[in-house]
Amino acid sequence: MNAQDNKQEEITFEDMNSGGSESVSETASSGAEETAAQESPAFPDAEETAAKPASVPDAEETASESSAAGSTGNGKNSKKRKKGRKKLVKWLIIAGAAAAVLGFFIWKTKKSAADVYLEDTVSKRDIVTYHTFTGTAAAVDSRSVMSAVSGVKVTEVPVEEGDYVKEGDVIAVLDSSGLDEQISEKKAAMTASANSSSIQIRSAQHSYNSLQSNVKDGLDSSLQGAQAGIDSAFSGLVSAQQAFNNEVNLNNRQLSATILGAIQNVDNAYNAVQRASLSTQQAKDAQAHAEQQAEDAGLPYDKFSSSQDDKFSSSQAIESSELSEDQAWDAYHQAVTSYEAAKINEENQLTQLFDSLITAQNSYLNAVDSYNAAVRSTKQQLESYSLQVQQAQAGADDTVSRLQLDNLEDQRKDYTITAPISGQITKLSVKTGDITAVSNTTSLATITNYDKMKVDIKVGEYDIVDLKSGDPVTIRIQALKKDYTGKIAHIDREATVENGVSYFNAEVNFAPDENVRGGMSAEVKLTINNLHDVLSISNDAVQNADDGSSYVLVRSEDGKTYTRKNVTLGATDGSYTQVTDGLSDGDKVYYLPAKAPGLQEGLYMGTDEGPADGTDEGGAPADGDAAQAE
Repeated sequence: MNAQDNKQEEITFEDMNSGGSESVSETASSGAEETAAQESPAFPDAEETAAKPASVPDAEETASESSAAGSTGNGKNSKKRKKGRKKLVKWLIIAGAAAAVLGFFIWKTKKSAADVYLEDTVSKRDIVTYHTFTGTAAAVDSRSVMSAVSGVKVTEVPVEEGDYVKEGDVIAVLDSSGLDEQISEKKAAMTASANSSSIQIRSAQHSYNSLQSNVKDGLDSSLQGAQAGIDSAFSGLVSAQQAFNNEVNLNNRQLSATILGAIQNVDNAYNAVQRASLSTQQAKDAQAHAEQQAEDAGLPYDKFSSSQDDKFSSSQAIESSELSEDQAWDAYHQAVTSYEAAKINEENQLTQLFDSLITAQNSYLNAVDSYNAAVRSTKQQLESYSLQVQQAQAGADDTVSRLQLDNLEDQRKDYTITAPISGQITKLSVKTGDITAVSNTTSLATITNYDKMKVDIKVGEYDIVDLKSGDPVTIRIQALKKDYTGKIAHIDREATVENGVSYFNAEVNFAPDENVRGGMSAEVKLTINNLHDVLSISNDAVQNADDGSSYVLVRSEDGKTYTRKNVTLGATDGSYTQVTDGLSDGDKVYYLPAKAPGLQEGLYMGTDEGPADGTDEGGAPADGDAAQAE
């Protein structure tokens, strides 16, 4: 339809509304009323209504019909002319009604165009934004009850599935008769070993104490015999020395200087041997005394001495004395050899007596050596008895056996299976008479603690920056239509990647009530913004420019046009958006609805021709332009 057609339709629509007196107009008006009544309550579609007048016959068709009717006769022609006029009037009425309806629809559309912009007032509101996640509720702590013992019979199951138990309550009892027998046998063996060791310790200690007592009291037979040998040898030595001295006094003048010199050398050498022997004996006696003191004190000699220097000095004195004694003996033997050589030439009674003296001296020295040997032997015997005591005491040490017994008794605890946590028995797979599995991996029961529950959620990589452990959340259990408070307990450090999408697993904990069950669907809300009394406008009023900035439409000063005004936005809750700069409380902003009924896309308020040049899509004016306001 061209512009002229539009103009004609508007005129006709106005004429019909003004009530013109022409017959055609009256007929059309009457027809319009009839048609409007039939089409009520809704107006017909503009395209359908506009299509109907296309069937009205034009003038040529009417003239053709009249000509044809004239050729058949006056009577017939008269009837046909009447019939033709009726048809013409009918079609004119239909066409007038259609034009009236179409004109009214166009007028109504123009009026809607004038009212299409909506108004919003900048006001203060609370804006709360969330991250929302979904998951299912589950218990935080659920444990499988396992048996550490395999292949034994279950003798008692004092609980049932669904029971509530506390940590340590008995879940099942196993047959421990075989283990109990092992424990009894081990205890009996330990008792027998302790008795035997006690006897050995007493025997060894008795032998040690008896010998030590005899030594102290001088009753040891070996030491007594050695002492008797010393006494006898010493007596013989004294007699020989006395006889020799007497003979020397009697015959001293009769001996040559050589013999006298040799005798003197022997005497000197002997005296040196005695002094050296005495020194050695004194050093040994001192060490023996110290060792005896250590023994009386119940301490080893090396720990009894006050210092390492004392032990070294004592040992060094003995070694020095023994060396001097050996040297004295060598000198003595050399002197005797020299004397023997002199004696060959001057044999007399004195030399014989001196021989006897030498023999007595040898006997005495040998007796001393025998005594020392007896002392050493006695000391070695005491050490042997002491070692036997220590060995008997070591044999009595039952540390290993005690550890073995403790291990068996610890195993005994495994035969009474208890609850590892407090909670409800959600699964019980064992009954009295069952045999525990050989694999030790079969669960006898499952205990779940519902005092604390969790929801496992997946957090997108772009949302993870807003989450941290400990953040408070709200958990809504969909089936119960009830909210619970909780917090984020854990967030994975590493992302999980599925089909090229990264997310982080996180765990939310909360305290449930008795209505929450495992497996229920849950929605987790994490508050990101919780703003109170902030300036805000409807999201519909916010528009975005090509450069990414945001603006709204406001009335110009003349009140006839709308202009853009840039704004700075903050948080949005999906319905309203915070305005941080550009608007004040009470300001009015305007916007087109998302889809205005009866308006084609881009229809501009206050015009008959749609959007003017310089507007963007949707009828908003471009930067610096204005829209005409009613």
